[in-house]
Amino acid sequence: MRQASFSSPDGRWVVVVLVGLALGALVGCDNSMNFNPVAPEWPDWQSNLPGTRTLEIDGVLQIQNGACLEATVLYDGHEVPGARSRCPHPAGCAELELEAKVLTATGHHTISFQVVRQSQEVVDYRAEGTVVVHRGNLNLGLGDMPIRLGPSHATLEAGGAVDFDIQFTN
Repeated sequence: MRQASFSSPDGRWVVVVLVGLALGALVGCDNSMNFNPVAPEWPDWQSNLPGTRTLEIDGVLQIQNGACLEATVLYDGHEVPGARSRCPHPAGCAELELEAKVLTATGHHTISFQVVRQSQEVVDYRAEGTVVVHRGNLNLGLGDMPIRLGPSHATLEAGGAVDFDIQFTN
C-alpha cells in the first residue's frame, strides 16, 4: 500500500493543486461580501403562557354635541402605547376611531375610551367597539365571535372615559 505525505512528490502535487484552487477562488472574488444574516422567528413565548391572550381593540367615539380633538384607549387604567388618536381638523371631529393591541391574562379587566382633548368643557358621547381575542396560534373570535363593547352614552369632560368591563377565564 502506497501512502502520500507532504514530502513525497504526490503529496506536494496535492498541496499545490489545493493552494492553486484557493488562490483561484480568491482572485475570482470581487471583494464584495454580502452577508445578511436573518434572525430566526421565535414564537411569542408570552402569548403561549397559560391564560395569556392578545386583544385587538377597535372602538369609536361619536360626538353628540361639540367635537373631539384627541382620545386614547386605556387598559386597566393605563394608556395602551400607540393607541392615541388625534382629529386632523383643528375644529375637532364628530367621530373618532380608536384601536389598540394589548397582551392580557385571565381575570377581570377594564377597557376605557378616554377623551384627552375636546372642543368644549362638557361633551356628550356615544361609545362602542369590538374586541377580537387571539390565543397563541388560535384565533378565538375573528369575524364571527367578537366581544361587543357598548354602545354606551356618557357626558364627559376632558380626561373622562367610557369604561367597559370584561372577564376572561381559562
